[in-house]
Amino acid sequence: MKIKFSKSINNNLEENEVLLSIQHNNKNKGLTSFIKYIQEYNNYKYLVAKKDYVFYKISHNDIIYFFSENKNNFCKTLDGIYQIKSKLYEIEKLNSDFMRISKNCIVNINHIKNFDSSYTGNIKINLDDGSTQVVSRRKIKDVLFFLDERIL
Repeated sequence: MKIKFSKSINNNLEENEVLLSIQHNNKNKGLTSFIKYIQEYNNYKYLVAKKDYVFYKISHNDIIYFFSENKNNFCKTLDGIYQIKSKLYEIEKLNSDFMRISKNCIVNINHIKNFDSSYTGNIKINLDDGSTQVVSRRKIKDVLFFLDERIL
C-alpha cells in the first residue's frame, strides 16, 4: 500500500486534536488494518476506578462493560468489578467502541463474542468473560444502526 501525506493547519481544531481524512479506491485491501491501527492508537486511554478503597488505572481496552446498580456505576474487566465515578452518559462519549445497550449497561464492542437473536426480536450479547447482556427493546434499533455504521 502506498501512502501519501499532506498537512495543513486548521485553527478550528482543539489543541490536542488531529483530523485525518482517508481517500482510497475500493480495491485497497490493506486499508482496513491501517484504519484499525489508527483507531487503537486513538482509543488507548484510561479510566480511574476503585475496588476495596484502592484506586486503579484501567485501560479502556480492558473494560468489558459498564453497568449501574443501586445508584452506583461500575465497570467489569477480566480482573473483577470496579466502581467508577462517571455517569453512564459520560462514558458513552469516552470511546467510540462503547455502545449503550440499555438504560443501565454499556458494552465494549471489542469484547463481544457473538450476538444471539431470538424469533421474538430479543438480542442477547455474549461477551468474552462468559457473561450475557440483553439489549433493551428501546435500544435494538440503535444497536443495529451502530453495528451497521461500523462495518466497512
